[in-house]
Amino acid sequence: MLHSDFGPNAMISSGSPHPDFMGRAIRVALVALVVSVSAAPHVSAQQELTYSLFERYVESLRVQVNIPGMSAAIVQNERVVWDSGFGFG
Repeated sequence: MLHSDFGPNAMISSGSPHPDFMGRAIRVALVALVVSVSAAPHVSAQQELTYSLFERYVESLRVQVNIPGMSAAIVQNERVVWDSGFGFG
């Protein structure tokens, strides 16, 4: 006999984040970075700090989801303003 809490709309948690959560987190981080990059027309110390923090964030996500190697780029006004490779490629 099934427990009454296990109906058709019951949610079951596996204890690990849903796969869409990581994708959503990456999209939020990218949007935040693009907004901060588009606020200033030239590379400043603040932008360099933002890029550095973003690199650390991307690297930690790469390790967390076991991606052996990847690259990332930020494009502003049809120009690549930042790019980097992470891991093994």
